[in-house]
Amino acid sequence: MKDNWERSHPFVRLDLSTLTDLARPILPGRAVVHADLLTAGLANTNYKVLMSECDKPFVVRVYTRDSAACRKEVDIYNLIHDRVPLPDILYADVDGRRYERPYAITSWVDGVMLDRALAHGSAVVNLCEFLNAPDPRGTRVAAVVRLIRTTVERWEVNGRKVLVEL
Repeated sequence: MKDNWERSHPFVRLDLSTLTDLARPILPGRAVVHADLLTAGLANTNYKVLMSECDKPFVVRVYTRDSAACRKEVDIYNLIHDRVPLPDILYADVDGRRYERPYAITSWVDGVMLDRALAHGSAVVNLCEFLNAPDPRGTRVAAVVRLIRTTVERWEVNGRKVLVEL
């Protein structure tokens, strides 16, 4: 995680009408009734959005720093979403055809941001602590090794194998 870094790009200001247009691929005929700019990120612009006749919020993420980042995030999601809990990607315009920049729409997940949880001494356990904890039968280590092997064996991005050194 980045400590003491500052935001490198200004937020993209979107009104409710524009957000409604961006959300049309997943909820046609409905309008955005409320949107909160999420200011914690350092690179992209994220809005938590509520639509009419919809009780679940979602996130509209506009990629501001790197136009290829949307495609990369979708590729990574497709590789690991069945093994790692992630917000669902509901829609992605990786080429920026519907808007002047690439954007994605993801499900909203309630919780505490990792940097805040770590700063406040939460019970979040990192992988090193997990692996170094007493494990007399080796079940946790074996599970992590299986996950890593499975992930490494399937790790491809845009059809190219990615070398991962452990």
